[in-house]
Amino acid sequence: MKEQPTSENVFRKDLIEQTSEDEPLVSIIVPAHNHAEYVSDCISSILDQDYANIDLIVINDGSTDDTGKIIEALLKKHPFGFRYITKANKGLIKALNQGIKLAHGEYICEIASDDMLLPGSIKKRVEYLRRHPGIDVVFADAYIIDNNIKTNIRLRVKKKSYSSSEHSVKDLIEGRAKIFFPSGMFRKSIFQKLDGFDEDFQYSEDVTIWYQLALYAQIAYLDEPVMYYRKHSGNTSISPAFKIEIRREKIMALEKLLMHDVKIYEKTIKRYLCSEYIKFIKLSLKTPIDITELKDAFRKALKTRNYIAKLFYYSLLSKIKGKAA
Repeated sequence: MKEQPTSENVFRKDLIEQTSEDEPLVSIIVPAHNHAEYVSDCISSILDQDYANIDLIVINDGSTDDTGKIIEALLKKHPFGFRYITKANKGLIKALNQGIKLAHGEYICEIASDDMLLPGSIKKRVEYLRRHPGIDVVFADAYIIDNNIKTNIRLRVKKKSYSSSEHSVKDLIEGRAKIFFPSGMFRKSIFQKLDGFDEDFQYSEDVTIWYQLALYAQIAYLDEPVMYYRKHSGNTSISPAFKIEIRREKIMALEKLLMHDVKIYEKTIKRYLCSEYIKFIKLSLKTPIDITELKDAFRKALKTRNYIAKLFYYSLLSKIKGKAA
């Protein structure tokens, strides 16, 4: 299949060059893939913000529906409103990294093309970061859109939202603290420090960067919703094969975490890593995978927590033999 060429429209250079003590430039990255039904609402919610100094970058990641046509129509209506990049489908993480490289802003945030910003979303987060110069990234909450119905259901209650002053990597791993990643606004400098998103991952762009941020950044929480997060059939229907992929990436995130200086958390990480191996093995019994990968998961589980893994191993031995036959 011939790769679709990358293209970018001409953006207003006066905005890029503009500096303002009151409104530092904010780059907003919108990776779009097959969200024709929602992408107009997403982009409009950004263009309607009460914050003028926005560098909006919309990346069409190889959509096969009418997403591209809808974005192009918006671009004609707002010719200086955003940069538009079209590219062959390479996945969310590569699209985000491309957006970060193109970003001119002092601050960066990203929003999925089926979500929307609440009024005042950018201004509130910028003001928070300006009041707290030692904070690298601020996360917040969201309201849920159920298909096309806006609700007052709020994601992430305060008692579980991550803050560097209250939590550690251990709290993230054990679920005592959580980060609602789409709500984040980052200083560009922290992305440069972390070298963007890890492109070894394809589906879970947020899991591994949670841990890196907890280790190397100062994180704060803004106790109010800043966006709408959409739930619909496209993001709630998960096939067994996709569950396997997500489990692989959760395992990889914990394995990579062990490569950092995390000796004080090592026992916790290995305990949860063993649990992830076991979950992967259970899922693999329902989904065809290479038996070599299955055995490798058992071997790693035994290495991380020998006693627990052995009990699990013997309880499933007959099933594994049947699968391998």
